[in-house]
Amino acid sequence: FWDRLSALPAGAPLIMMLGEIDCREGILRAVQRGKHSGVEAALTAVVELYLGILQQVRKRLPSSKIFVHPVPHVLPETRSLTVAFNILLEKPSSQAKMAKSRVQLLKLPSVFRDYPDGPPTLEANELSKMELLPELKLDGTHLNPAYVASHLVPALKEVWPNA
Repeated sequence: FWDRLSALPAGAPLIMMLGEIDCREGILRAVQRGKHSGVEAALTAVVELYLGILQQVRKRLPSSKIFVHPVPHVLPETRSLTVAFNILLEKPSSQAKMAKSRVQLLKLPSVFRDYPDGPPTLEANELSKMELLPELKLDGTHLNPAYVASHLVPALKEVWPNA
């Protein structure tokens, strides 16, 4: 990871993104083993670790624009974890830490059919029933590349209009 960052040209913009697997792997196991009191505590620990890494990235790339992409909600089975993780990233305390490091969390349009404002609930059963927009479906695990033009580019233009 650090080697790849070191290869970036000075001032190059960077989008940091954790995937669904980063919210899933280890979270439930850590709770089962008693390392955290519950899923929210485990997710909070991962968010804090991520925020610390973002601070380190900023130190290594002082002149780069750094953006954080929310974790995509592709897999219905783990959507409750990804939604909860993103809510923790949006908390004022997380936002303050990102702002201090001059890192911006991207605000993306909803990826869900029938939910233009995003998930209305945190109930796992309800979240798992939500369907991706048809144009974003690919293989059940990944978003369609059309996502870049329909969601990512508009989100970047909001925070970086002269790019």
